[in-house]
Amino acid sequence: VDRRQRQMCIRDRSFADDGYSIREGKDWKSELEKDLDLAHGWITSSGLVINESKTEFTLFSTKKTPTPSISLKGQEIKAKDSIRVLGVQYDSKLSWCNQIESVIQKLHRLSYTMRYLNRYFNYNEITTVLKNQLFSSAYYNCEVWLLPTLHSSLKRRLLSASAGVIRNAYQAVGWPISRLDLHEMAGIPTPDQWGNYCNSRALHKVLNFERPSEIYNELINQAIHETRSGKTYFIASNLKKAGANAFQNRVLFISKRLDYVNWLQEWKYLKSTVKREFLK
Repeated sequence: VDRRQRQMCIRDRSFADDGYSIREGKDWKSELEKDLDLAHGWITSSGLVINESKTEFTLFSTKKTPTPSISLKGQEIKAKDSIRVLGVQYDSKLSWCNQIESVIQKLHRLSYTMRYLNRYFNYNEITTVLKNQLFSSAYYNCEVWLLPTLHSSLKRRLLSASAGVIRNAYQAVGWPISRLDLHEMAGIPTPDQWGNYCNSRALHKVLNFERPSEIYNELINQAIHETRSGKTYFIASNLKKAGANAFQNRVLFISKRLDYVNWLQEWKYLKSTVKREFLK
């Protein structure tokens, strides 16, 4: 395998019936077209069939640019505002508006289902069903999109939809109880709490296993240790121009709430600390 093919393996991902290519930099278009032609030739020569009309691509950029397009075997493919990858909607600005809208629609359907099921299950049974369905519907791949810096309006909509599911599950429609108290009553974290918990867990894994090495090195380079408070935290970084989506920016506020010594403990010891801080 030559150098070019090794680079493609790093930036390309293939699954059962689809694949994804990621390119960045000023020459992203020419590189992407060359590599797609190379992949197209290899696939077709292997006896497989490609449906070019189903090929999609999205340009992730914070700048306002004319709608770009690429060419694949003479067929023009225009950029879309968002693209769905393994069940997650990635919009071109990485604001996660489309993903949140998709989750809210799932929660609305789940809310109707729970209103029907509560006729046939007791309290403990409905609690089990609620937790299993809520976590699988609302928090699927949330480590990617449920950022601590997610816009407050999106967080409020998520909280409202999640509380609606709980109200219908326990026939609590019309009860004088807040959305936060509903979650506490059901023993279910709010979307904000669960997002903080998952990001804390990801931070622990990166620091303890030093993987992925690129992210680990960036975290260490962006770390500041305060001898007076005994805390080590990260400063904001725009090295990758990903804004709040950069990993070190995701865990910026988390590092200020947990002592550095806790990061290096075994997960079984750290787990209780993280839960106490973020799942109160």
